[in-house]
This record gives sequence, structure tokens and C-alpha cells, in this order.
Amino acid sequence: MDAQSLQQHSRWLTRIADFMLTGTVAALVLPTLFVLTKVPASQVFVGDLAVQWLVPLPYLFAVVAIRQAFAAYARGGVLGPLMVRACRRAGTALALGAGVSAFGVPLLVNWLARPAHPMWGTVMVFDVAYVAIGVVGLALVLLGGLIRRAIDVQERMHKLEHVLTEFV
Repeated sequence: MDAQSLQQHSRWLTRIADFMLTGTVAALVLPTLFVLTKVPASQVFVGDLAVQWLVPLPYLFAVVAIRQAFAAYARGGVLGPLMVRACRRAGTALALGAGVSAFGVPLLVNWLARPAHPMWGTVMVFDVAYVAIGVVGLALVLLGGLIRRAIDVQERMHKLEHVLTEFV
């Protein structure tokens, strides 16, 4: 696959990421607006809104990081540094989001729950899928570091090749 074709794919992937971001933000905003039109704002439990809004933010940041990389490459950017930045940002966001989703939300729900709530009194309840997402996020951070090292080694190799060419 040549660079022109990869740039075309990046344009399409940018549009898909835009659609995902728009849909996710709409899925967050519309129910909140619906609730606020039916119930006075004073009756809305702030903890529920905080959980609903704060948990998706790291995941949205991960999608934004990947979207930015797609868009930058589609405009003619260099793939290596873009991938390093995207992997590190998206990986960090996924790891943080998964940590909050797996451990923070259950603890917050437990802390905010009333004694009659089924979650009240539980020590730890979490979804194992978030642990997997967190590990994938950490793997992306590691991958970004490995790509950065490969780019550095390649630059050193080119410099040495240039010096050897001048020497011979």
C-alpha cells in the first residue's frame, strides 16, 4: 500500500472517528437534557451525572488522539512521530479510563449509594473487560515507546551511513 492510499484511508478513518465522537457526545448530552426537561435540576442526583459524564472523558480523549493522528497523516504528516504521539496519548487515556471504570466507579457508587441500594456494602465490584482495556492501553504506551526507539535508531543509522559514505 503506497503513501497516497494510506492518506486516503486516514481521511476515511478521520471521518469515522468524527462520527464516533459525535455519536458518543450526543449519547451523553441528549439523555441529560431529557432528564433536565422532565425533572427539576434540584432533584437530579449530581453523583449520577458525574459518573455518567466523567467516566467517558478518557475514552473520548483516546478517540480524539487517534483521530488527530489520522487527520495529521491525511494532511501529509510523517507516520512515525504521529504514531508515537497517538499511541502514547490514546494508551494513557485508555488505561486511565479503564482504571476509573473498573475500580473508581464501583467505589464511587458504593460510597454514594444509600443503604437500600443493592451496591451498598459491597467491597469491590468491577467488570473484568475494563482490566483488559487498561492492559491494551498500557500496551499502546509501550508500543509508542518502542516506535520512538526505532525512529531514533533509524536516525542514528542514517547519520552513520552518511559519515561512512563521506569517509569512503
